[in-house]
Amino acid sequence: MATLGKIFLYDQDRLDLLLVVFRDAKPSLFINDFVSTITESLKTTSNEAEEIARTLVSVYASRVALAQKISIEEFLNNICDALSVNHPPGENWNRFRKFITDFLNLKGSMELTSKSLSVLMANERNCIGSRIVTDFRPVFKENPADEPAGAVIVHSLKLDYREGDQPKEFFIALDSRDVHLLKQAVERALIKEATLIALAGKMNLSVVRPEV
Repeated sequence: MATLGKIFLYDQDRLDLLLVVFRDAKPSLFINDFVSTITESLKTTSNEAEEIARTLVSVYASRVALAQKISIEEFLNNICDALSVNHPPGENWNRFRKFITDFLNLKGSMELTSKSLSVLMANERNCIGSRIVTDFRPVFKENPADEPAGAVIVHSLKLDYREGDQPKEFFIALDSRDVHLLKQAVERALIKEATLIALAGKMNLSVVRPEV
């Protein structure tokens, strides 16, 4: 609620600029894609712009998730009730309520972004990073004082993932054959993705995916 409290204090010009940023944004799976535009439009820091983007996208996503249960008016009242503890009645309320209402009524890119994120993340575990560390391991003779008889190369694959709200990590050892099989699987997945993107184009469907 802290970031919404900051937005609550914005004047009309800043609220209008913020609304334009999200209205004109392209569908995206990453908050950072909104940050540079917010930073430039509001003349603020990138850290504050990231807080604003995360907060508003979260508010929009929550509204979408509850669309079948409560009206926008009820949803807005819940937000305002929470803010009213630190913000007494005044002219800011009309400005803020109108901004949030207009924001929640945005369609197009914001709706597609919110629903795409929901569908994409609807998994038990979601990968958030990966790394492969490669080791050279000598194979010693019976007498360890002698020079090694040979060596093996071991690749350790580390996967960072999120399970619920908890970040976790997983390690697995790979040999050279495993790495080549993994490469083939990844290359095949990319070919299938390209095929599906082409199919979506023929169906006039927008595919929301990260830039690589």
